[in-house]
Amino acid sequence: MPAETRRVWSNMLWRCRSRSRSRKWYFDKGIHVCLRWLKYDNFVRDMGERPPGLTLERKDNAKGYSPSNCRWATRQEQGRNKTDNRFLPVAGRRVTVAEAAEILGVKANTLICRLRRGWTEEETVTGKHQHQRTRRIDQVLSKIIADRHAGLSLPALSRKYGFDSGHLSRVLRKERAPSNFVAFRKRRIAELCAKISRLRATGLTFTAIAKRLNLPYSTTWLYATMKP
Repeated sequence: MPAETRRVWSNMLWRCRSRSRSRKWYFDKGIHVCLRWLKYDNFVRDMGERPPGLTLERKDNAKGYSPSNCRWATRQEQGRNKTDNRFLPVAGRRVTVAEAAEILGVKANTLICRLRRGWTEEETVTGKHQHQRTRRIDQVLSKIIADRHAGLSLPALSRKYGFDSGHLSRVLRKERAPSNFVAFRKRRIAELCAKISRLRATGLTFTAIAKRLNLPYSTTWLYATMKP
């Protein structure tokens, strides 16, 4: 189709000019047409007439239009070669979102939506997402458990760490594995008893010790009277 081929050639020249509306994607990035292709006959001699349904594509988007860097490609192939494509790790290599969707057997929009929600690349591919709040709570979980064993109430933990008390309650229930829970609690109580004994030896009152350790007064008095 000579007319279609000439239109492709003309559009190629125009988009690479300084007056083009697309100059920021072509001219400003140093994308130019090689001297040989400034003549239409040379372009046709190198590329042939445009095949039906195909478009002119640059193999390397960082380089300009030349015989060695151009080919006729489908719109799907050209879409996968855009500079603004997102890539995902699938089967040991990085592929476009469209290719990843085909390999994983899901819709491309599903993967795009996961990325827009802030999912990591690994979570987007596996479909297993850990909520940001859960990641935050995992980072301070040991401190939350220690404070809970020390006697802090759920509302106090909620104010201290900035989490909803109901969510904290659910997380703490999951963490109560019998062996770990008992061992950790015994170790934590022993540490608190030792601290309280040292502070009592300095002459501090139970009220002052409770305030310093951020413990209820009754818990402080109980731990102070416990036998090692």
